[in-house]
Amino acid sequence: MSDHPDTSKELVQKAAEKYSEVSALRAAVQLIPYIGGPLDTLIGGEGQKIQQRRIAHFIEELDRKIKVIETPKQSLEKEELYDLMVSVFEQVAKSRSIEKRVRFAQIISHEIATVNTIEDVELAIRLVGELDDLHIKILHLAIHAPASELFDGLKVLAFSSDIQKKFVVGNNTFPVLTNLIPDIPKPMLGLICSELISKGLLRDEGAGRPFIGGVKEYFVATDLAAWLFTWIRN
Repeated sequence: MSDHPDTSKELVQKAAEKYSEVSALRAAVQLIPYIGGPLDTLIGGEGQKIQQRRIAHFIEELDRKIKVIETPKQSLEKEELYDLMVSVFEQVAKSRSIEKRVRFAQIISHEIATVNTIEDVELAIRLVGELDDLHIKILHLAIHAPASELFDGLKVLAFSSDIQKKFVVGNNTFPVLTNLIPDIPKPMLGLICSELISKGLLRDEGAGRPFIGGVKEYFVATDLAAWLFTWIRN
C-alpha cells in the first residue's frame, strides 16, 4: 500500500506537520517582515485550530437557538440539509467575524423553525456569505430609517450631511450615513453602498429626482433586504 496521501487535504496536513518539525525553516519564515508570524501560524497547523474554533462557536450558537424553538417545522430533505450544512461550515470556517457566524446560525435555526424552500435557504446563506458586518449595518440603518413624505413615505437614508442641506422642507430630514458611521471614510461607505445596490439590497432613490438630490445621494432598502432580515433577525 502506498504511503502517499490520498487527498489534497491530507497532502497539506502532512506538509504542515513536516514544516512544524523543521525549526530552522520556521525561524526563517518568522523573520519575514509583517507577515512572518501569521504565515508561520497558518502553515504550522494553528490555522486548522482557528477554523475549528470558529466552527465550534457556530455550533454553540446554533444549539442555543434551536433549543428555544417550540415547534420545529423544518421541511427540507435530509440530502438538502446536508448540502446546506456543508456550505455553511465552509463559510463559517473562513469567517473571523463573530456576528457573521451568528447570522449563519440564525439562518439555519430560522429554517428549522419555519417552512421554506431550499432555494430560499440557499439564497439567504449566499447573501450572508457575501456581506460583511458593515454591509449589514448600513442595511439595518436603511431598513429602520423614518418614513419621508418628500419621498412618498419611503424610508430614506441620506449619504452625507452635505446632501442633507441641499433640500430640507418641514419635517423632511433624513438619517445621515456619514454621521452615523463617522469612523469609515466616505469613499469606502460609497463603495459599500454600490455593492449593496449591485446585489439588489439597496436602491438609489436620488437617481431620477434631480430637484431633490442626485445619483447615490439617497438610499432605500429593497424588498430583498427586508426579506433577508427576516432570516438574520434574532
